[in-house]
Amino acid sequence: MSIRTKLLLSYIGMVLIPIVLFILSVMMLIGIFLDDIKGINEYYKDDQQKKWVFSFIETFKKRDEIFSGIKMVSRYDPERLMDHTFLQNVDEELRTNNSGLLVTKQNKTVFASAFLKDVDLSKELLRKDTERWEMWKREKDRFFVIQTHDFHFQDGSVGTVYLFTDTSPLAHFMQKFFPLVILSLLLVIGLTNGFLTFFVSRSIIKPIYSLKHAAEQIKEGNLNYEVNMKRKDEIGELSDAFEEMRCRLKESIQLQLQYEENRKELLANISHDLKTPITGIKGCVEAVMDGIADTKEKLDKLYEHDLQKGG
Repeated sequence: MSIRTKLLLSYIGMVLIPIVLFILSVMMLIGIFLDDIKGINEYYKDDQQKKWVFSFIETFKKRDEIFSGIKMVSRYDPERLMDHTFLQNVDEELRTNNSGLLVTKQNKTVFASAFLKDVDLSKELLRKDTERWEMWKREKDRFFVIQTHDFHFQDGSVGTVYLFTDTSPLAHFMQKFFPLVILSLLLVIGLTNGFLTFFVSRSIIKPIYSLKHAAEQIKEGNLNYEVNMKRKDEIGELSDAFEEMRCRLKESIQLQLQYEENRKELLANISHDLKTPITGIKGCVEAVMDGIADTKEKLDKLYEHDLQKGG
């Protein structure tokens, strides 16, 4: 497998493996928090016994429909929002959707749902966010989504309708569940990427170190150090080329050594072949200089003797 293919597969693995492991982690966490999910289902279930997710969506849908009706009343008949009987009927319908109504006039409470009896209706809680018409508020261990609407009574005084929807079970579940989900996601990504990075880098770096060691051995003159990497990738091709280079370099050096040995042998033979004639000539010259070979006959005999000795 080529390095390019390995890198491509590792990149694909870095995407797919975390997704699969993350899904498995979420399923495991859902199993752990099964009791919490059952509690949410019990809290939001309706008469049709729908799943809690659909019931939760249905709750907000009904709440929005009721609140739209209240806003319509505040626009065309604001005085009805001072009628406790009317407000009580609206509140009864809201309570089936885990919601409660609060109406104020000039910041004084006109009507407060029994649903809110344990809620501290302080100014901080009722402080409206001018940028959002829907706010998340926490009151002790209860979480609410608060929707507000301002209107004017016939006498010009300012009134405000607050619609509280209790989302405590879902909020508590999210507080416990989502940090673990995020932690699981980070852990899965970290472990997967770490393992794949280690595996791929090890399959590349280790053979490179082997080639480096082989190069150092050749630099020191050890041409018998073989490089055997049975790999079918670019590093394997590099290893084969390196081994072929080592073999050719070894053959070249051996050939040079053979040439040098032949040269020395040739010089030795030439030196030996020249030594005897030179010695004879030297003897003749010395005999002439010493007066030993003072006649032609003596010189001929000395010459014949040197020829016989050299032959």
